[in-house]
Amino acid sequence: FEPYVTGKQRGSGLGLALVERVMVEHGGRVKVKSENGRTTLTLQLPVRSEQENRT
Repeated sequence: FEPYVTGKQRGSGLGLALVERVMVEHGGRVKVKSENGRTTLTLQLPVRSEQENRT
């Protein structure tokens, strides 16, 4: 996602770029699927085991 790029008059263009950065910093990712004029975003974060949560 390109920061400061927006199609809105009042947008800053930082929203999705910020979301992607936070997701990546936590080991996740953002997937985008566009079809027939509709776009779906999927946010994926890794799941930690109970053992990992204790350390």
